[in-house]
Amino acid sequence: MKDQKDLIEKRDWDCLILLDACRYDYFEDIHDNYFEGQLQKADSGASATGTWLYSNCLAFGGFNHFFVRVESLLFPGGQ
Repeated sequence: MKDQKDLIEKRDWDCLILLDACRYDYFEDIHDNYFEGQLQKADSGASATGTWLYSNCLAFGGFNHFFVRVESLLFPGGQ
């Protein structure tokens, strides 16, 4: 399996979309309905969003990229 960090660093990309917590097997089934290009499975090297951002954004030269995060938070008791 390829290393996600290496794939991101070695590509000339204008727009990078990362789907956090998206299972590859599910995404593989619908990928062609929404995107063109080849889908590659890669090891992210982190199991949590914060850890991934810290280790990968430093590799990309810091936080000089536009970053959008949408998250649904669940709290005990529905609060």
